Amino acid sequence: RFLYSMVNDINAQGSFNANYDAGFIDDVETNRLNAYMRYKKYQTLADAANSDGNAWWQWLISPVLSGVEYCWDTLLDADDFFGQGEDTYGNLADAYREEADWWRTTNNKYEFFIGAKEINSYFHPVHVICQCEYFDQGTEMIEWSYQNIAEPCESENSPTASCETLPIMITNFIERGSDGVVTDESAGTLPAQLNGLSIKLQGSNHEQIKNDSNTFYSLTNLFNGYYGLNFTL
Repeated sequence: RFLYSMVNDINAQGSFNANYDAGFIDDVETNRLNAYMRYKKYQTLADAANSDGNAWWQWLISPVLSGVEYCWDTLLDADDFFGQGEDTYGNLADAYREEADWWRTTNNKYEFFIGAKEINSYFHPVHVICQCEYFDQGTEMIEWSYQNIAEPCESENSPTASCETLPIMITNFIERGSDGVVTDESAGTLPAQLNGLSIKLQGSNHEQIKNDSNTFYSLTNLFNGYYGLNFTL
């Protein structure tokens, strides 16, 4: 949405009327589907080329032609040399699969880039997993226990068990709202010396906010005193 407003002049849509910003959303999905269909096409061709060896009855009917095809495709790998074999189709399939994956994940990756999404991982500061291995009548047994990091890691069932302490990884996924460039909390944070009021303009991206209806209504409310009788420019 932000990129659409970047490449389309928001001032050309009339005063405070730059509300449309969904033009690229359908394009992204179309590109993803096209790439995925091409991936399936070339993967099918690669699978077919990889299993094109003649059957036994074909060798009986035409051993010469079957022998020529065997030499051409299997021994010489000439079909790939001329760009018509399983390797060529496989490379094309891989390329289109990567493209489809890029279109599918690029918005999420961009959100990580601007800080709208974040993954924090750390080891549990207090608890660990104690893992012990021992044999019981010839059968390998594995025992786990959840314990305090200060406790000794020992087996409850075998004094000769081999034990090791495993850290516990804690992962937090954080998702923040954004306008396509900065997070909501960043956009709404005024300088420390100002005692201002943050008004969230839901549905406005970083570019269109200069000239959309949300800005019109917010400025109208500001000048009408709905946010207080005093304001600072």
